[in-house]
Amino acid sequence: MGVFQTLFQSQQQPSSSSSYNMAEPNHNILQQEVSPSSPTSQRHSMDTSRFVMHGNHQHSHHLTSPTPSKLSSSLNDIMDGWRGLLWGDNKMSPDALQEERSAVDTTLKRTPSKSYYLDQKWGNCQEIIGRGAYGKIRVIHKNETFYAVKEFRKKNSESPKRFIQRITNEYQIASSLHHKHVIQTFDLLPLNETSPIYCQVMEYCDGGDLFALIFESADGLIPAEANCFFKQLMQGVDYLHHHHIVHRDLKPENLLLSSNGCLKISDFDTALVDEHDSKNHQQAGLVGSEPYIAPEQFEPYEYDAMMADIWSCGIIYMAMRTGNQMWQVAKQGDDEDYDRYIKFRQLIDGERQKVKRERLQRRQMALENQCDREWTEKREVDMIKAREAIKKRAKEDGCDVFHGLEMGPKRLIYRMLDPNPNKRPTAKEVINSNEWMVNVVTCQPASST
Repeated sequence: MGVFQTLFQSQQQPSSSSSYNMAEPNHNILQQEVSPSSPTSQRHSMDTSRFVMHGNHQHSHHLTSPTPSKLSSSLNDIMDGWRGLLWGDNKMSPDALQEERSAVDTTLKRTPSKSYYLDQKWGNCQEIIGRGAYGKIRVIHKNETFYAVKEFRKKNSESPKRFIQRITNEYQIASSLHHKHVIQTFDLLPLNETSPIYCQVMEYCDGGDLFALIFESADGLIPAEANCFFKQLMQGVDYLHHHHIVHRDLKPENLLLSSNGCLKISDFDTALVDEHDSKNHQQAGLVGSEPYIAPEQFEPYEYDAMMADIWSCGIIYMAMRTGNQMWQVAKQGDDEDYDRYIKFRQLIDGERQKVKRERLQRRQMALENQCDREWTEKREVDMIKAREAIKKRAKEDGCDVFHGLEMGPKRLIYRMLDPNPNKRPTAKEVINSNEWMVNVVTCQPASST
């Protein structure tokens, strides 16, 4: 048994720290917007019919997209009014409209077809199924198939050049991706002949998003359900990273689900492609939603954006298992819950180093005295003492944020949430080199990168 496993062997008491409820809206650094959700008091236990275990560790999901609540509708009305002030009426002259559309086509290296507008090519939009930072998301119906349509609107403060760059960058990245766990994107075109709104046509997921699923489960998802979604997420992230794409805003709201439990990564408006095939994928500055942002992003230096994605995935797993956000911001001195987590890591790392030093000393003594059996016995005593020390300190300080997790995910998430990004595993290492993850059973057939 390894040092780390021994230190984490015992189950601690629940942390006394105040966790951030998933019902609270996320603070997106680039896209500050209220996420409509029901009051915490309306959260309830998991619907047991949505996840069914079968024999041989197999399972099935039976998901349905949640219906909007009255509170959601009210918040949506408020947000519509706020967006009206932000965007204005966005009216454009025919010449300006044509110039903008020509620029989009030139950027995408395409020739306009006769069916150039959404209503001509894909049909009329129907009900609203979501809202993004720049517009509504609707469902559209064509030839017995449903599609999701994401609106792009230009803000009053946004230049035509910046608007064109924003919508074409997202479309070029999203439409180039073809993986089971990444949303498929089909088209980008104007809403109609006179509208300045652009529409991105995407695959429709009829099971809602992961945020809604977590929100519906007051105490989080059951382990097998969370593990299935987590493995699918890591397979999707591994595909992105293999193709030198960093997402930079991974969170439950951007993880869509089909009714049979297939998870798909969506929303590539902040994603970047490393065109130079760099091994470090260096970026700078804050991008994403605060509870999921890695600590190095708050520093005034460049950081590896892929490792920041890995951090976000670890936070997502903890949200699935607990039903709460671990903290609001991973910045020492600004968040008490994150400070407790750092204290817990220091406690663990300190005991690990202490055990290693004592083990080396006693091993040397055993070799000199040829007392291998005595060294082995003392090693076990050291392990027990270290475990008890951790147990006592963690209980006193209330800082074990991994309380309740099994040893496999506990060890992996501890690595993924290492404040030092150089010590985090890559997505491929998470999938292929972690014994627990290799043995996680998913409901979906394996997909190759």
